Amino acid sequence: MPKLIITFTNVRQVIKADAILRQHHIMAKIIPVPEHISSECGMCIETNNAQLQEIELWLEGFVMKTLEV
Repeated sequence: MPKLIITFTNVRQVIKADAILRQHHIMAKIIPVPEHISSECGMCIETNNAQLQEIELWLEGFVMKTLEV
């Protein structure tokens, strides 16, 4: 299954988003942003993309970008 990388503008948003995803029982992990991806923040979240629409809904209001890898 393809992985989903979610980048944010700062580490605080990464930590808050991770907590929200865990509340919704989404398996996610905080990782360094891969070198081939540009981000203002050095950290991102990696998860599977099976629930992309729900993730986008739960993280509404966050400044983020998603990328399937």
